[in-house]
Amino acid sequence: MPREKGKTILLVEDDPIIALAERKILERQGYTVITARTGEDAIEVVRTTDGIDLILMDINLGPGIDGTEAAEIILAREEIPLVFLSSHTEPEVVAKTEGITSYGYVVKNSGETVLMASIKMAFRLFAAREREREARAQLRRQNEFLRFYRVAVDGMSDYRIAVTDREYRYRIVSRHYLENYNLTEEEILGKTVAQVMGEDVFRKFIKPRTDLALSGQRVETSRWFDHPARGMGRRYINVMYYPIFDELPGDRREVSAVAVVVRDVTREKEADKALKKSEERFRTLADDLPAMICEYLPDSTLTYVNRAYCEYHGMKREEMVGTQFLRFIPPENREAAQQTYLALTPDRPLNTHTQYVIRNGEVRWQEWRDRAFFNREGKAVRFQAIGIDITERKRAEEAATRLAEWRETMMKEVQHRIKNTMNTMVSMLSLQADTLEDPGAATALND
Repeated sequence: MPREKGKTILLVEDDPIIALAERKILERQGYTVITARTGEDAIEVVRTTDGIDLILMDINLGPGIDGTEAAEIILAREEIPLVFLSSHTEPEVVAKTEGITSYGYVVKNSGETVLMASIKMAFRLFAAREREREARAQLRRQNEFLRFYRVAVDGMSDYRIAVTDREYRYRIVSRHYLENYNLTEEEILGKTVAQVMGEDVFRKFIKPRTDLALSGQRVETSRWFDHPARGMGRRYINVMYYPIFDELPGDRREVSAVAVVVRDVTREKEADKALKKSEERFRTLADDLPAMICEYLPDSTLTYVNRAYCEYHGMKREEMVGTQFLRFIPPENREAAQQTYLALTPDRPLNTHTQYVIRNGEVRWQEWRDRAFFNREGKAVRFQAIGIDITERKRAEEAATRLAEWRETMMKEVQHRIKNTMNTMVSMLSLQADTLEDPGAATALND
């Protein structure tokens, strides 16, 4: 009979000779043996000693509590296999022990083979019960997880969630999944995906992606789909397949099921299609306008330029898209130019400013009107701008300014010269008056 090493047995026997004989038998089989002579001693040993794997308990232990009482106290505190080893064969005694433990009852002097077989059976029974307890605990954890899972996913109205097993059968479905397909749990749980979605759709689209998820991969796909529910028509759906792993001994994992997350994005798809058409119309119109029009990112990377913008800089559209427009601005002015559009806010999304650029070595002035577009957090994510070349206007304004300044200077000079001439004439008349002998004439000249 093979020996089991590493197991520790507590032998509770009040007769020292019998205890010695039984101890030798157990040690020959590779067990480590601890002995106790009374029920009280057995309780204390279990309380203070770690690693006891099994208890062999005699019933009659002399004065004090007997083996059945000691067993009840120990098993109320510890989960440990306990085998009664006694000379009693009375049915009422055996029945009493069965109410305390079901790991076995061995009659003394039944022989070493019977004793060892009973001990091994007790160990196997205990291991089986441990596995059963763990399975029940795992089931409770899974049920608790599923309860929270159902609460969570049922609150996600935009997502339809289902879990299928390795046989492609539905095991869990969210409320919104059921509502989307006009089904009840009784109509879908336990059925295969092919039964619900149709064999053709399952084989062509669902099974290949489910198989990838069952191999441990995460899969995502989007496509148009003829919805099986009446009145739903053709829908554009986004589907994500997530492998669900079971933890196995030895740090191993195995895919046991696949979580399928379905999102109907038909509205978004149609809105995106409408937006693209709108953008096409906008760009067609923009190409016919004489003004420069562009779209760009916060770092000034151009994402769109119209024909006038390209012609202004003498470049092709494909040469400009993807580059930064700040390169057209003199280096010393680039930071200020960038801060101008980055300063836009949701409350003030528009701004008009002038700037000069260098084109073919020539300074050219431009006037731009920028508009910022923001995300949900209020952060600017892209910009549109329309601009015109105002170099001639700028030059005319500068010429007008210079002319006005020249006129002002000339007026001041004329005024100064006229004033000086008048002063000279007054002085000459005053001198002439002084030479006249007629007082009346002198007074007239002075006046």
